[in-house]
Amino acid sequence: MTASENNDLSYNLMLSTSLNHDFGTWLTSRLDFRYVYEDQESNNVGGDGRTLTLAGLADLDNATTSLNPDYARTSQRSNAFSGAAVLGLKDRYFFDGSVRRDGSSLFGEDQRYHNYYRASFAWLLSDEPWFRGSRIFDQLKFRAAVGTAGARPSFNAQYEALTIGTGGSITANTLGNKDLRPENTLETEYGVDAELFHKYGLNITYARDITTDQLLLVPASVSSGFSNQWRNAGTMDGRTWEVSLNVPVVSRKSLIWTSRLNWDQNRAYITRLDVPEYNNSNVKFAVGERYGNVWGHQFVTSCSQLPGDFQSRCGDGKEWQRNDEGFVVWVGQGNSSKDGLTKNLWQSMTGGCVVSGVVRGDIQGIKNCAAAGGTVNTPWGQRQVHWGMLTAVRDSNGSEINQLLGNAMPLWKIGWSHNVQYKRLNGYVLLDKTFGNKIYNTDRHWSWGDFMTNDIQQNGKSVETAKPIGYFWRSAAPEAPTGVGGYYDQLGPNTISYEDGSFTKLRELSISYNLGVIRRVPGNWSITAVGRNLYTWTKYTGWDPDAGASTANAGQLQSGGLVAQQSSSYPQMRNFTLTLSSKF
Repeated sequence: MTASENNDLSYNLMLSTSLNHDFGTWLTSRLDFRYVYEDQESNNVGGDGRTLTLAGLADLDNATTSLNPDYARTSQRSNAFSGAAVLGLKDRYFFDGSVRRDGSSLFGEDQRYHNYYRASFAWLLSDEPWFRGSRIFDQLKFRAAVGTAGARPSFNAQYEALTIGTGGSITANTLGNKDLRPENTLETEYGVDAELFHKYGLNITYARDITTDQLLLVPASVSSGFSNQWRNAGTMDGRTWEVSLNVPVVSRKSLIWTSRLNWDQNRAYITRLDVPEYNNSNVKFAVGERYGNVWGHQFVTSCSQLPGDFQSRCGDGKEWQRNDEGFVVWVGQGNSSKDGLTKNLWQSMTGGCVVSGVVRGDIQGIKNCAAAGGTVNTPWGQRQVHWGMLTAVRDSNGSEINQLLGNAMPLWKIGWSHNVQYKRLNGYVLLDKTFGNKIYNTDRHWSWGDFMTNDIQQNGKSVETAKPIGYFWRSAAPEAPTGVGGYYDQLGPNTISYEDGSFTKLRELSISYNLGVIRRVPGNWSITAVGRNLYTWTKYTGWDPDAGASTANAGQLQSGGLVAQQSSSYPQMRNFTLTLSSKF
């Protein structure tokens, strides 16, 4: 049973004024001033417990075990002053600028207020007197903008986080930081807007974001007694391209068909890190690293991934071969990867070191084997290798090491929409396409450990290609002494569970019809049917590749876009809407 009560109170105040004045016909101007104050208070209290004494008694005293009280209180205040000016000169030169001073209780004690600005300029080149008469450009505009913005720390970042365990034991988790500054992003943007040949609309935008004082959850000093701390510890450089093309395919009195194609690409890299490189939620933070790169275990799929002295022992008819799934496995001399059942080889194993002609399964790593006067018998000197099981990339000590698996951000995205209007009938369709993005399929990964996925079903497999349960289960020694090496690995992302999330989705389809006047019923009536998230084309094995992660699973990035992860959450729902509307 769970009982809770939440009380939230918010005060918001905004004062603003605008001044407009035209200096003749050649200059227009506007001044804006604004003040904003926000106060947010939240109090949450509750509790839960198990093993109820009396059925139906709605009282926490009825629970006799696992009683857990819960209380949380937060208080946030912020204010901001801003002033902006907008100027238009001769209807073809436009300037927009502003300054802002923000204050927030989420900033550190000595960092309560910070200043920001923005400025933009646009030039409508096609309206210049000397430009008229162009056969290519009906309209041509150049634009540029620069501005700064700040991202606030989370409420908990300033304070120590402790865990109270059984018997009142206290565990130090996150060290507070009262000197936190907001992240500061400087963005510059350049763009061109054009209408070509009396028909085509083209927009091109390039933007660069440089974020300094990046808020990162970094390892804390060992002497502090805490495991980590929020700090302003990095700089990130992001670059974005966006291109859109609008094409009127058909333009007639009774039929209008317009198509719009959008393409964008985003890249962000860490250019400075004020702490040693580290990992958080399998995301690596290091100078030169692409932001959001996920690292994990990599299974060998090519002989070239093996150490040099084992590459010659890998291939058809050799000790190490690719199986029917494309993974390099040990099969032994004179065998193939299809002999597991017919020769009863699945429980066979070999040791990592040969000493005086004896294969030893208790010596791990290349150095230890050399120290024992032996010869390395398995790649990287892995202590034990089981027949037909997956081979993970390791270091010279025989331990699994993390390799770059990919990034949740697509290499590029495309959106393609069509709008068709025929007399009173109007239709709209939107398709989305992503390419090169990866998703950590946690639900599938957990299920390998419980033997609850269809990967384990061997229906339709032959005697040569069928796999035992162990093929999908625990990692190999020494990481899991009772395991043999399989998909499950150690429940971290690997080359199987970190999947290709590229997809094409029918994002929206709508059809509307203007009924007009319905007999004696007043009004201009129309009916519209809309469907969203209708169908997805993808090789992803999970619920939906268009998925993110909750902030609890996204680590310090706090973003499902940067740490795409399917973890015990519903996919996006198909949504259907039917609307009957009228104008009077």
